[in-house]
Amino acid sequence: MAVEFFEKGENRDRNLDVEDDDNEDFLHFSHHHRLAAKNYRQEVKDDTILTCQGCIQPITQDFYSCSSKQEEESCRHFYLHKICARLRRKLLLPLHQHEFTLLPRASSIDGVFKCYMCGIFHHGFVYSCVQCALLAGENLCYIDLECSLYWETRDLKHESHSHRLLLDVEYDEHVCCKGCGSKLYLCFEFSCKRCNYHLCIACVRLPLTARHRYDTHVLQLTYAGNESKVGYYCEICEGTRDPENWFYYCRQ
Repeated sequence: MAVEFFEKGENRDRNLDVEDDDNEDFLHFSHHHRLAAKNYRQEVKDDTILTCQGCIQPITQDFYSCSSKQEEESCRHFYLHKICARLRRKLLLPLHQHEFTLLPRASSIDGVFKCYMCGIFHHGFVYSCVQCALLAGENLCYIDLECSLYWETRDLKHESHSHRLLLDVEYDEHVCCKGCGSKLYLCFEFSCKRCNYHLCIACVRLPLTARHRYDTHVLQLTYAGNESKVGYYCEICEGTRDPENWFYYCRQ
């Protein structure tokens, strides 16, 4: 997720709209009261889970919350990661002629939208093309927060490859993702041209670990394995597995 991406040492200090003093109270466009900076260790008890209203992910570090003393439902549970609170309000992308604007939620009834860059469904803060919405009567171009950060950074270091990967749009119809095998023609990707190594954004976003109710151990995202030990079948759906594609594996 976006916060994990910027916690990695090699991806820190990226180009965000950071205020001179991020400990000062300020008014954010997504909320009608001023937001106050909070210390995570002092404010959050061990069994409490706070959710960021921007990226809809758990908060595990210092954050912003509504400073109002009123008991409004929208205020008592309004929290933002500091990264999410400082995102740019405007964004320009290739393959699109208009500027994107950051909105607190998509215009759909339930706020769910499909990201233009990764093709995954999300909800929460979203970059939207207002001009396309006005012309078409509906918004067809949404960008979720993590993909917007990828566009700001343009490159990243992924554990599956030794070199840094650069954000690009693939124009070769024969290029496929090394993670899932999907074709990348006219899709956003991260790639190392020197090694002919390409990843779709959906695979870049995969968590490095996962859990399943049928296994007590943590499952590790695995890029290659000894097939004599791992096998060619998925233990959950019992379907065949392409050995060239990534998978989650219990090493215990």
